[in-house]
Amino acid sequence: MNKHNVPESTSIEALFGNLFKPEVKSSGRKLIAQEKVSLSAQSDTDIQAYVRVAPPFKVTLTSENIASPSFTADCTCPAAKKNRFCKHIWATLLCAEESCPDFLSNKREINKAEATFSEENQSKPTYQAAAKERASEYRKEQYQKSKLRTQEKKNSQKKRESATSLKSFTPEIEDALAYFLLNGFPMPEGPTLEIITEAKRTLSRVFHPDKGGSHEESVELNRNCEVLLGFLR
Repeated sequence: MNKHNVPESTSIEALFGNLFKPEVKSSGRKLIAQEKVSLSAQSDTDIQAYVRVAPPFKVTLTSENIASPSFTADCTCPAAKKNRFCKHIWATLLCAEESCPDFLSNKREINKAEATFSEENQSKPTYQAAAKERASEYRKEQYQKSKLRTQEKKNSQKKRESATSLKSFTPEIEDALAYFLLNGFPMPEGPTLEIITEAKRTLSRVFHPDKGGSHEESVELNRNCEVLLGFLR
């Protein structure tokens, strides 16, 4: 098969290579070498491919029109269902680059489910960026909730006397309670094992480095948990 020569600046590797992990691209090339990929339907706006593995998978590349700068890539494999660009899509792109150059001639964006990946943002660590954005949105939401809870707490404190108000605790305990209040877990009557456990389980997922948090945030969470657990002991 004669390879369709695409200028390096507009090749599939140059445009979209950073969206696929190295091992995914390697596996995709291996599928082509093993002649596992067949383009079953080809047009200027639609490409369908079948990957003959066990079980077989179907890949579709679709575009609104031939001049559109974007197209949608999808696959029936488990990885694609988790909104990932899989080896089957990469193998299909390489085959399309050779056999269907008109389809890819003006394309600069790949759409996958709700995510859009383009030539302009391909260098960004998309997974980590998305995780950090989710963590940021969570903090904003918890901050607004904490403001509301704080106001409700102030109003209720005016109507009752509590022997276990925050003022009765040591500064270290007060700081720990304020930390959990800011992150959406108020303890107006003092620390309880149930709330501390729930707070740690929830915030550990938010502040974990793999979820967009940082090592320092995880350490701070654990330190404040230990302060309150030590008080309960």
